[in-house]
Amino acid sequence: MTCSPEFVAAPDWTLAVRSAPGADWDEFVDRFPNRPVYMRGGWPALAREVFGHETFFIEARDSSGALLGTLPLVQQHGL
Repeated sequence: MTCSPEFVAAPDWTLAVRSAPGADWDEFVDRFPNRPVYMRGGWPALAREVFGHETFFIEARDSSGALLGTLPLVQQHGL
């Protein structure tokens, strides 16, 4: 399965699924003091590089391109 950017647009925001986090991903996540470490962009990338899992980075952005929300996903296969 490959991940090309897919977009869902609404009047005030856009949702994109990417294979890598945007440059502003970690800066956005770090604004939340109680965030778990696995929300940072490097955590799913580690799972991809070490274990070969497929990763997806979902980003919600407003009409100016500012990041509104993030969701990192790692696809794992069962035993």
